[in-house]
Amino acid sequence: MAEREAWSSKTGFILASVGAAMGLGSIWMFPWRIGAYGGGAFLVPYFLFVFVLGVTGLMGEFAFGRSQQKGAVSAFENVFREKGNAGLGRTLGIIPVLGVSGVFTFYLIVCGWILKFFWVGRNGAFGRH
Repeated sequence: MAEREAWSSKTGFILASVGAAMGLGSIWMFPWRIGAYGGGAFLVPYFLFVFVLGVTGLMGEFAFGRSQQKGAVSAFENVFREKGNAGLGRTLGIIPVLGVSGVFTFYLIVCGWILKFFWVGRNGAFGRH
């Protein structure tokens, strides 16, 4: 059996997991949400829900991945094959792949904006028409 890749440190794994669970949109919208929804009083339920939903979601995803030792499509297909409907499992396994592809597309566009404005700023073209 081939050697599987592993994280080089627990800190890197935790930071990657938290970043994936929170997302950049949560960080961008955070100051606006605090102002719009009550300042400090908003922080308690916000962090409570982010923590509870994030931890339970990550624990479920980690447990499913560890038990199946496969990619998303193959894992769902394997579980549904045991129940007698591998086709439905394959179809459901495509949903997370499409979701990640959509998120990746969003971040790719944001990276394009960053590169564009970096280039414009570097060339001193801000304010010129």
